[in-house]
Amino acid sequence: MKIAATLTGSWLTCRYDLDETLHEGGAVYFGSAEQAEGSPLPAALFKLPGVSAVKVSGSSVSITRNDDEDWVGVSRQVAEVLRAHRASGQAALAKDVRPNVPTSEEILEKARKVIDEKIAPALASHGGGIELVGVEGASIRVKLMGGCQGCSGARATLRNGVERALRDEIPQLDDVIDVTDHSGGSCQH
Repeated sequence: MKIAATLTGSWLTCRYDLDETLHEGGAVYFGSAEQAEGSPLPAALFKLPGVSAVKVSGSSVSITRNDDEDWVGVSRQVAEVLRAHRASGQAALAKDVRPNVPTSEEILEKARKVIDEKIAPALASHGGGIELVGVEGASIRVKLMGGCQGCSGARATLRNGVERALRDEIPQLDDVIDVTDHSGGSCQH
């Protein structure tokens, strides 16, 4: 079994792409160990340290953690769980599990509302701004503006403010991607 790991831009989520299919059908998101009960692979992954969410889609599994510490060690454990699951011969998910990840259009609508009502006003109070550039699959692309463009705290703002606010409303997100040209800005703080 070949496994390729890709960290998201914020480092809170890592996607593991396999060379074999885990689940036929649409993406299934598990936001807790309780939701994963009866689904062998997600249930096993929730036993790893700090795992707060698991998403299974086709030949990939995404894991979200409470922090971005020690992904190398966790990735080794994930690989062990994936290999043990494969050896078990069990289905990854319970038979009655149905896809539950919003469409790109639904994600766009929810993201626009969160950005307009929560994130943009918070950034504006510090001389910054944000633009929702688009949605690709379950990933959101944003552009920071004003005082946020080029600011040394932009990464922390994106991860601890923008992404957390978006994940509170859309937990099934894959990634929040910053497309800002930070070399063109000047931080006022």
